[in-house]
Amino acid sequence: MNKDDVCLMRKFHPFMTLGAIGERFNVSRERIRQILEKAGLPTKALIQKKYCLHCGKESKYKNYCSKACYHYDTYTLIPCDICGKLTEYHIKRVLWLQARGKQQHFFCSKHCNGIWLAKNYGWGRIR
Repeated sequence: MNKDDVCLMRKFHPFMTLGAIGERFNVSRERIRQILEKAGLPTKALIQKKYCLHCGKESKYKNYCSKACYHYDTYTLIPCDICGKLTEYHIKRVLWLQARGKQQHFFCSKHCNGIWLAKNYGWGRIR
């Protein structure tokens, strides 16, 4: 371990904690703190700001700044196979069902689902 390497690590990776730098060089975080203090570099890691994945605003939550941004990015509109009405479905659910071949058709209601079943399988009359 070279003291210059520790200083370079802090300059180029300001978000790394002292413990992470210490693990990299196999020394304690206290020793890293002493080296950085002697070199006049900051001993505390910077805190990374989080930004919304949808709108780009600074976020205090994990990935999205609001429930509206989360909803916009995780739900999609799919037309009903019978009436054409747009219905919201969670993207992960749609992909999961289609990847497994379990659902090829999407409906806006039980009524439209019943019409489709009657048309394709002849299960009784739909009023």
